[in-house]
Amino acid sequence: MQIKELGETGVLNCIKTHSQGEDSQVIIGIGDDAAVINPKPGFLSLYACHMLVENSHFILNRSTPFQIGYKGVTKSVADIEAMGAASRFLLVGLSLPPDTPAQFIEELYEGIYAANAVCGISTIGGDISDCQGPITICLTIVGEAKAEDITTREGAREGDYIVVTGALGAAAAGLHLVLNDISLDTPEAVQEVLQKQLQPEPPWGKGTTLARSGAVTAMTDISDSLSHNLDKICKASNKGAILELKDLPIAAPAKIVAAAAGCDVLEWALNGGEDFELLACVDPGKLSQVQELMQQNGHDIYVIGRIIDQTGLYIRQDDQLKALSPKGFDHFL
Repeated sequence: MQIKELGETGVLNCIKTHSQGEDSQVIIGIGDDAAVINPKPGFLSLYACHMLVENSHFILNRSTPFQIGYKGVTKSVADIEAMGAASRFLLVGLSLPPDTPAQFIEELYEGIYAANAVCGISTIGGDISDCQGPITICLTIVGEAKAEDITTREGAREGDYIVVTGALGAAAAGLHLVLNDISLDTPEAVQEVLQKQLQPEPPWGKGTTLARSGAVTAMTDISDSLSHNLDKICKASNKGAILELKDLPIAAPAKIVAAAAGCDVLEWALNGGEDFELLACVDPGKLSQVQELMQQNGHDIYVIGRIIDQTGLYIRQDDQLKALSPKGFDHFL
């Protein structure tokens, strides 16, 4: 069955049949003209928006609708966690061709709600429109945090340690396989990098834990790439950075896939993006307490470099310091 056979009301009913956990802050959710939320006293609200456009952000014959929905939530959560906040509510806008299978809606929301359940998010509404293509999904996420926990890109200081919250390069390895339709005789590694690309886990709790430490001076997520997003922090803070090649946590399956495919895994780790980990600058006198707090909450943390006063990015390899040109995803390049 196609959605043109259901009509707008039928599509809405299809969405509403999916159950999700109730949230006491939601007074009115899906089904009315607007959602009504009871704000939590003492907290500020944060808002972020993501567009998922067919053939730009996902390829229908390479991703399942479940994976598209799940990854969309992951991308959104990364933005909120990067500010030191917790994700709470989600609005979903859909622009779909009339011949879109109704099953697409079913599976898309199964993926959205599965990721929501991991992070304690409630979908509270949205909008639906027809189009001639491509499929476009707009996710607006609402987060909340105490004022003292909100962390921006601006604020890195000379001497700060640069840290990341997970291994790098796997998502870029997966994207390489998806775009080039490559078959490799490394099935476990292939499966791992494809999972990281198509259905990555949200960095739930990582940014809020870092913010609660009181030791983070600047933070962002690395959806566009490590080098690109570090450059954003440095420019916002009027500082530079030195990365230590030996300390970069390159994902083991990415190394395996790179060797089998004849690719440069360092390029993936530095410039690939979509690992959806967090990148933060930490007060050098408080590094140990940050590491302990992250460990207590079950999160990884890797020290990969230092902030310097001189602007620009550099990487040290075998005691040689080289300039690093930031590269990463740009919609219009």
